[in-house]
Amino acid sequence: MDRLASTVIAQEEGVTMATHAKYDRSWNLWCKFLNRIPTKDKYLSEFTQNQRNTIIAVFMDTVKNGEFNKNKSTVKGTTARETADHVSKVIESCGWPDPRLNISGKTCIQITRQGKAYKAEDGPTKHQKALPPEVYRWWLRHAEHPREKARAHLLAGALFFAMRSCDYSKTPHEEQKTKPIRPMDITFRIGAEVIPHKSQRKYIAENVKIIFRIQKNGVIEDQILQWHTNDKELCPVKHWATTIDRLRSYPKYNDKWPVYYFFDATTNKSSNITSREIAIDIKAAVDAIGPKILGFTSNDVGTHSN
Repeated sequence: MDRLASTVIAQEEGVTMATHAKYDRSWNLWCKFLNRIPTKDKYLSEFTQNQRNTIIAVFMDTVKNGEFNKNKSTVKGTTARETADHVSKVIESCGWPDPRLNISGKTCIQITRQGKAYKAEDGPTKHQKALPPEVYRWWLRHAEHPREKARAHLLAGALFFAMRSCDYSKTPHEEQKTKPIRPMDITFRIGAEVIPHKSQRKYIAENVKIIFRIQKNGVIEDQILQWHTNDKELCPVKHWATTIDRLRSYPKYNDKWPVYYFFDATTNKSSNITSREIAIDIKAAVDAIGPKILGFTSNDVGTHSN
């Protein structure tokens, strides 16, 4: 990517490596597109604003039609629009006019119309179904092996705190703004008394508090508390107490480990419980219970269902 553009993007606060990668990909496509015009003016500094509008609109449509894909398959309109947005932000950050805007400073008519057409073509966004308690209960009852049980308690514990999958499982992204939960972020209390993690009294704690160090929305050190329930299967205190004991049982325990850390005593190897495993568990439980009871299938659920 152009060094100046890369430097500007790197100066943006709170932007993860995953976001930088998206900008890099978009800029690479932009450079390929400009070679077709052809022009070496990456920032469109020599063009009028109307010409910039036309060029960015054509670029967006080129991306949409899949002309940069090896198999020439089309992409979603939202992806094409995001790609054009990335390029426009880089150009603006480098001190040149945003090519999406007209001379009045509003989004130009070409981009507006294309956006509406893309939205109609893409259709409505399909949201994953929320999981009812039956799904969590099923997996807690049917988990047999240690790793399955570990996932079951993580999933059920995450339910009460409306956690994202990256809070309690390893996601494929190289860097996440959201930091995973660690044992040191979890506190059990009876009244004002803090119950040590080594104590079995944590299972009868009145509540459990979790500190979310930093989240995707930028909130830092957010503290959320959930109370002990009378439900024998679904209780946030019991699920997180079980997770703490699991981690404490591992060799060289460290309270800074992410809660998705797992040690297999049979192989003497450690690994991370992944979001993909969690998704498979959710789908398996939904399939086992069936659409007649739930009203939906495993095609309708995923890690965002939690």
